[in-house]
Amino acid sequence: MLYPNEGLNIGLQRDCDWAVALARAYNDWLHHEFLRASPRFQGVALLAPQDPVAAASELERAAKDLGMIAGMLPGVMSPMRGLGVPDFDPIFRAAERLDIPLAVHSGPAVELGLDHMQSFAGVYPLSHPFAQMQQLTSMMIYGVFERFPALRVAYLESGCGWVPYLADRLDESWEHRRKRWPHPTQRSPSEIMRGGNLFYACEREERTLPAVAELIGGDQLLWASDFPHERPWEEFAGDIDRLVNREDLPNSLARKILFDNPRRFYRLEV
Repeated sequence: MLYPNEGLNIGLQRDCDWAVALARAYNDWLHHEFLRASPRFQGVALLAPQDPVAAASELERAAKDLGMIAGMLPGVMSPMRGLGVPDFDPIFRAAERLDIPLAVHSGPAVELGLDHMQSFAGVYPLSHPFAQMQQLTSMMIYGVFERFPALRVAYLESGCGWVPYLADRLDESWEHRRKRWPHPTQRSPSEIMRGGNLFYACEREERTLPAVAELIGGDQLLWASDFPHERPWEEFAGDIDRLVNREDLPNSLARKILFDNPRRFYRLEV
């Protein structure tokens, strides 16, 4: 599964037409350079949130003309916006109709209230989960998952330890402040988050992984290598073995994370 790198910053573009053109150009390049080279490569379409109607159209083009099997939305935008607001409904409507999943992927740390940090060492552990928590919360309180019940969404590259915590916080809000929600849901947030359509990327070394699998469900966890980003190539070699051989995980969980769950999320045929 091929995800962008610099494309994670597309939400920072202030020129709407330029953002749409960038997404289209990236998708064309990915198809030309990789997807045509080998059937083992699967593409994820970059989508420009600045123009949701154009993003929905690009998702359809990427799926039908370029053979891509997912779309990616940035978790950070400038100015920051929550993906739950109805403006983004065209994207969700298209994804549901095409039966193609969406991945929310963070990258930049602007607009997250971290400008006071004096070092990237403080920004790094917070930026990805902060962005993902904001986007999942926005999509929850605006009822995205009930208005588009077949929509599949993954929240990537922030680990999964934050998921049960946010589920508890959202449940409390739903129980006591539901009347203030823009679109109150019929089901509790934790039920929706465990319902099978939301997926969460986990890290091979996360100590909370067994608890997350028990509380949220092992069928909704994905593993992403992030290869070849951030680490020397040789350091990726033992990642799969390290996950498979963890003694604190049920025997079946590693297979779900590495194979069964991605297959179901992306609708992969093997």
